[in-house]
Amino acid sequence: MNNIYETIVSNNVYLVIAIGFLGIIVFSVLKKLFKVALILLFCFAVYVAYLMYTGQNVKEVIEENVDGATDFFEENVDGVKETLDVLKDKILDSK
Repeated sequence: MNNIYETIVSNNVYLVIAIGFLGIIVFSVLKKLFKVALILLFCFAVYVAYLMYTGQNVKEVIEENVDGATDFFEENVDGVKETLDVLKDKILDSK
């Protein structure tokens, strides 16, 4: 692996090709993330429009949803940390 890195860095042609491929990959990832962000923004706008159409208080509903999501992620992060600790202990005990 180190040999490939040295070969790419030492030869300018390989370096330009590698930078080109890296640029294409970064551009495609950002393009997809931009599309996902637009879709999520559109869904949020439709949700807010629905809340306004039904006469609900938009600020209160969104705050409740954010609080619920925050609690959900906090509980699950703790569970994942505990699972990783158990796995780490089992791996270290097996050595």
